[in-house]
Amino acid sequence: SKQRIETDCEIFLKCGGCQFRHIDYSDELKIKEELLRIELNWQEKLEIVSSSPVGYRNNVQLKYSDNKFGFYKIASNELVPFPSEGCNNLQPELNEFIRTENKKFRGKEIKLRFDTNRMIEYSKNETSHSINNYSFKVPPNGFFQINRFLIEIWINKIISLLPDKKENILELFSGCGLIS
Repeated sequence: SKQRIETDCEIFLKCGGCQFRHIDYSDELKIKEELLRIELNWQEKLEIVSSSPVGYRNNVQLKYSDNKFGFYKIASNELVPFPSEGCNNLQPELNEFIRTENKKFRGKEIKLRFDTNRMIEYSKNETSHSINNYSFKVPPNGFFQINRFLIEIWINKIISLLPDKKENILELFSGCGLIS
């Protein structure tokens, strides 16, 4: 394709985490918008909110096998070793922690999340996050939005869509209750 670019990841197409590191981010957004339109059978205007495609993830799940740690290969349980330069999707603090503390991962899967100001093994510990001057506590293994750049933008957009009058709104299946 004329849209293909050189990937910025040494394990792209082996690791199961990325599918679009071979095209420009603006083209990726266009493809995803078209896929959404097809799925929803939607012709009206869509507002696409985006930010940096690099360093956005606030959590990671690392697998361990055969004396290596990394990610699962696409559609398998075969391990792809963690990239020597780190994962482009992870925020810098996560990559640095993995580089300096990887001896702690030996023999086990590890789930890491950078919360408001520290690195947490979130499979065992509660994490906390501050959004719009509200604090959220996420229980061990609890879900929290992954894209650290878009959380506040997303919440502010939802707030802007709420009616002026007070109404009951039911939030289902959304982790720690961030939206409500």
